[in-house]
Amino acid sequence: MDDEGELKENNAKNGKAPVHSAQDLHAMLDVMLASLIKLMKTGLKWNLVCKGEVHKDIELVFFVPFIRCDTDEADKLCGSYTSRGKNVSQLCRYCMCPTDESDNEFAKYR
Repeated sequence: MDDEGELKENNAKNGKAPVHSAQDLHAMLDVMLASLIKLMKTGLKWNLVCKGEVHKDIELVFFVPFIRCDTDEADKLCGSYTSRGKNVSQLCRYCMCPTDESDNEFAKYR
């Protein structure tokens, strides 16, 4: 029996709900984003300095858009080319990094 099967079997014997590996990721995201969710609900008071002038107690309210889409829709939304074939010169409309260099983190392109 594989490890995951044993884990599910042991959890079932101990009265615990079955565990799936995706649950670990969701639990981590829940902890990491808890403070952001609080900020989104309550906002944040801040002394904003703009052009040398201090604006006291400015309330910053954070908005994080959630867009559920597949790869093609996400590519269009982000301005990426929708084709990833061998003959595509670059993956993005805005940067000039050639496709064959897109995995090179040290490449220098505008």
